[in-house]
Amino acid sequence: MFGQEGDMRNNLVCPRVRSLVAAGLAGVIAGPLALTTTAGASLPVPADPSTHDLWTAGELGGFVPITPARVLDTRPTTAMGERETRNTPVSSVSSVPANAQSIVVNVTLLNASGPTYVTLWGDGPLPGTSNLNVALDPERPFDAQKISNVVTTRLDASGNLNVYNHDGTVDVLVDVIGYYLRVDQVVNMTTGQPLPEAPKVMGRVPMRHGTEPVSRRLIDTRPGLIGDFEGNRVANPAVPSTDRAIPLGPGETTTVRVFDPAVTGGVDIDAVVLSLTATNATEDSFLTIWEGGAMPVASNLNPVPNKTIANQVIVPVAADGTIKLHNHAGNVDVVIDQIDRFSYGFSGYYLPFSTPFRAYDTRDTSTKMSFGDFTKELNTLDIYTEAAVVNVTITEPDDSSLLRLWMWNVAPADEPGFETPVHSNLNWRPDETRSVQVIVPLHSTFETVGDVDQLLSATLGVRQHSGNVHVVFDVVGVFVDLPGPSLEAV
Repeated sequence: MFGQEGDMRNNLVCPRVRSLVAAGLAGVIAGPLALTTTAGASLPVPADPSTHDLWTAGELGGFVPITPARVLDTRPTTAMGERETRNTPVSSVSSVPANAQSIVVNVTLLNASGPTYVTLWGDGPLPGTSNLNVALDPERPFDAQKISNVVTTRLDASGNLNVYNHDGTVDVLVDVIGYYLRVDQVVNMTTGQPLPEAPKVMGRVPMRHGTEPVSRRLIDTRPGLIGDFEGNRVANPAVPSTDRAIPLGPGETTTVRVFDPAVTGGVDIDAVVLSLTATNATEDSFLTIWEGGAMPVASNLNPVPNKTIANQVIVPVAADGTIKLHNHAGNVDVVIDQIDRFSYGFSGYYLPFSTPFRAYDTRDTSTKMSFGDFTKELNTLDIYTEAAVVNVTITEPDDSSLLRLWMWNVAPADEPGFETPVHSNLNWRPDETRSVQVIVPLHSTFETVGDVDQLLSATLGVRQHSGNVHVVFDVVGVFVDLPGPSLEAV
């Protein structure tokens, strides 16, 4: 917390970012680590987390969704080459302002000539983390793979985005879906009054309010009513649910209900964070999710036969509580789980780290993550942390499986303390390498020192469903609650 309620004028300087510590490891992960994929390519060296800067309350960012805008498409003749960095205009070709704190993009890799990784960033040197990976796939050649991931990153001083390809050649598509604008760019930090012509910004709203679930399934087209990825029938608390048990057909667009405007539980939902999963595809396709109206020239996920794949989606919700879902070709089963949300009436704001850094890597102990439920403690900041933005990478799995991240809920003794939600964040088959960005709520404990809530611990839950796999967490930023007047009226 920062000062008293209603006081946004205290431009408080918060303590330096601390090293992230993963519970169960022998101390802080130390030294550079390259993660070798099954195809022999390496993920980059992580940055030193001790280099992150001090920050102030005004630097926290509120979210502004936009109609998806394609800012880069290297097809058909301008594929990225080996060790190439391409400085890509964003603010000059979209509605994203050059002074945006961060942007959120959906990135797709196509037509790779071999194993590689791709990194996106704004200013400064190439970060020591990757966002997407192309690796050896026993079932599909490199040039037939279609890899998607959401990336949250900064722009450079000119409003451009740097895109780096490590090995070989690859086509890259970048669709901007939103951006974060600093609080001090929408409100006068001295008077607390909105700045003229500043856009409205959203704050993150925790999924858990009272008896609400950690996540909720909005649609599942597979046979049977509603099921989780272990095959169990579960209740769908969406009000009402989108109930269908047939796959999406070629060129089909369907409406998915997120909430009933008449029954919102007292929480306004202006945008949602979804885990979008596709399975049982009969041919190569792409899926697009949007608020409504004309379908944008953008994609969120690229289903292919014999694969179960997932990606995160952030999308505004229409006034009637619905979103649109389109399938391009063939038949495909789709599962959509709501895992987070944004509202103009809340003040959970985003703080990007100056450089993403590696918080957890099972290769540090040469021991893969086995199947089961685990907790991981992330001591991210010296202040209260609501959620983290984490790029999750898995590699060298020995079985088909899924990974699920959620808030570890420490409840009173007479209540269940480990509530496992139904969603999955990442799905894979043996010998694959996959990545996904996740906004994951944290169970944080803290103590108040003066006007600052200093973090004691921040814990997340992890379920690894089957077999053994190496898991890497690269932390991009965190959400911090800033009590006081919301920016709804801005």
